[in-house]
Amino acid sequence: MTLAPGHRTADPPVLTPDNGLRSSILEVDDPRFPKMDVEFEGKVVGRAIFFIRPHPYQTKPVLELLELFVDPEHRRKGIARSLVKQIVSFAAKENCLAVHLVTGQSNLAAGLYRSEGFERKEDARNYICLLDKKITKE
Repeated sequence: MTLAPGHRTADPPVLTPDNGLRSSILEVDDPRFPKMDVEFEGKVVGRAIFFIRPHPYQTKPVLELLELFVDPEHRRKGIARSLVKQIVSFAAKENCLAVHLVTGQSNLAAGLYRSEGFERKEDARNYICLLDKKITKE
């Protein structure tokens, strides 16, 4: 995936304290939750926060995507899609069964997730959409 000029993908996730993104949506500063960042001119402009948990009925774990955020000034440049692809790739490397996430049905990102192979699994209260992508080895 090619990002817009000047954007670069940060190194793989590191379990260290946050180094600077202070969005009200992403005030997560917990080393239990790894993150993947995209930087532009030294500033984090995109972030995915996730964790890997055991699956209750399978031997392989599941990656739960908790948050995906792109700074409004840097949207529509392929950053969110790049983060989703990296999360799926990371899940495959970690031998995960699937990537799970929850999003609002009216959230514009739901279309992005579906275009990346996530499938709708169930609804709750008519506004939550649980999406799932099975991991396959390439």
